[in-house]
Amino acid sequence: MNPPPSPWRQRVDALLGHRRLTWALVALALAFSAPTLNDDFHADDFAHQMLLSGVPFAPGAVVEGALLPPLFTFMDGVPDHNRALKERGIFSWWTPEDVRVNLWRPVTVLTHMLDHALAPGRAWVAHVHNLLWFLLVVAMAHRLFVQIEGAGALAGLAGLIYALDDAHGLPMAWIAHRNALICAAFGIAALALHDRWRRGGWRPGALAAPAVFGVGLLAGEATIGALAFFFAHALTLDPERRWGPRIGALAPYAAVVVVWRVIYNLFGHGVEGSGLYIDPVRSPLDFAQAVVERLPLLLFDQWTSFPAVVSNFAPPPFATVAALVGVAAMVALAALIHRTAGWGRHTAFWAIGMGLAAIPLCATFPYNRTLWFVGLGGAGLLAHMLRAIWAPGALGAPAPSDAQAAAGVPTRAEAPRPGRAARWSLAALAILHLGLSGPLMVLNAWSIRLLSEGIFHLCDHALPEDASIEGTTAIFVNANDLCVATVVSRRMVRKVPAPARVRQLTSGIYDIEVIGIDAHTIELRPQGGFHSRSPDQLMRSGDDPLPVGAIVHLSDVQIEIVAHNPEGFASAARATFKARLDDPSLVWRAMFDGRFVPFTPPSPGQRVLIPAAELSP
Repeated sequence: MNPPPSPWRQRVDALLGHRRLTWALVALALAFSAPTLNDDFHADDFAHQMLLSGVPFAPGAVVEGALLPPLFTFMDGVPDHNRALKERGIFSWWTPEDVRVNLWRPVTVLTHMLDHALAPGRAWVAHVHNLLWFLLVVAMAHRLFVQIEGAGALAGLAGLIYALDDAHGLPMAWIAHRNALICAAFGIAALALHDRWRRGGWRPGALAAPAVFGVGLLAGEATIGALAFFFAHALTLDPERRWGPRIGALAPYAAVVVVWRVIYNLFGHGVEGSGLYIDPVRSPLDFAQAVVERLPLLLFDQWTSFPAVVSNFAPPPFATVAALVGVAAMVALAALIHRTAGWGRHTAFWAIGMGLAAIPLCATFPYNRTLWFVGLGGAGLLAHMLRAIWAPGALGAPAPSDAQAAAGVPTRAEAPRPGRAARWSLAALAILHLGLSGPLMVLNAWSIRLLSEGIFHLCDHALPEDASIEGTTAIFVNANDLCVATVVSRRMVRKVPAPARVRQLTSGIYDIEVIGIDAHTIELRPQGGFHSRSPDQLMRSGDDPLPVGAIVHLSDVQIEIVAHNPEGFASAARATFKARLDDPSLVWRAMFDGRFVPFTPPSPGQRVLIPAAELSP
């Protein structure tokens, strides 16, 4: 027989199982997120402001006939449009003319249009809007935990873990990333409706759940993550004993996805030619390889808060080691679950949903800002595991009913008793996800400001803001694509004089040797070659190297590939400008020691080595 819980445990139970806990969690989430309300626009936000105002990035780059502003059409694959954007400097010179990163998110676009209609150019209004979506997600997640686990401290603990998840910080604070919040809201709502249909017998849920899921897909592709939990529900929680009806209950969601994808393709949406995005339908083998490499990193990030995004900038051996560490950590996690919560139907539901929800996220570079559905499963699973710190049953309500026992809820007598190592491991997870996660969420929220000022907007900061910059060509010898691309949009939104053109010659992630050829020409030799690492593949995939002899013609410069390295990447390019390299119309900048400084191109025969930048997205 288990001893009665101590008074302090009873108080914890009462607080976590309180009927008004949802409001308390919303208030807690508000306390940690409110500091972002006085923040400004960042990175993509400036491009959105231009498009919402109907201002084109460049002549000839206008999308005709669009019903909604193309906020998430980064590259539409139309050669004329891409050439115009490349000429202006929004795209780098190496961008293929048919590259496409065209995402269909009309519901999210409508929310940004609402912001602009209410208060054009007012960032605080958009931040309030983001915050409201975030608080809605926190409230809905807790109600889902109550619906799945029953009213009690277990559901409250899961809701608390999810409300404080540090991965929520950046999407909540970045206006342009609102789609993640909306996807989470609709996905969680669809899951709650699905559970009411299957376990509660509420027949309208058979239509309502797929419909809400479909609306979520129109907010963003990330809603696909909810499918993981529909499937996990069919495997573990569905009361139907026969497998046919269980699997058949998933058919409406499959139909919604098929219809959505067909329309997606018909309207020219999708991804082609970019190395940082993989379309699982068009490139299934590449996607499968990405799953092997990225899935362990994402799950490791979810449980340890070690940023998976670091793997994008580390050398390939580090990424391989990190993936192996992630696999080992997940094996250890499975063993810890076995020793603590056990593998009942509910723990299996959260674990399967968590793991499967991470798979579609592998279509882009690993980053914790995408872990909304993964975190949902992680919170439910960790809440079950933390029960083992208390006496069996201490975090739950009364002993399970016959129906709960049939569904796999352990009885008090069957609850596992963790050993010392398991208890220490759980204590560490509790400290991380309940003690440190809230402050980490605040840091993640502020990270978009740090990224903007330390990386994305460095190029803009490096140029004069007076009339002297007008009519010039700003040339960044070594930079990153997003830093260069935001110069024009940020200056137009801020109504600051802008250069006529912007040029990025190489990526800042490499050591780069610059060689003077003649009065108009320099040769660029990045270590490792152009587009040999993932941060340098946003505008061009590493699978599509520029061939020797390829020439890119722009109005002010001609760039020719003159050599390849043994790995097949372009390793040398010659840039020949119409103006002399020392002409005042060319404003040269290069990054040294983390900041851009004026740069003097080398004279013929001279060489300059520019070290790789410490940070580059």
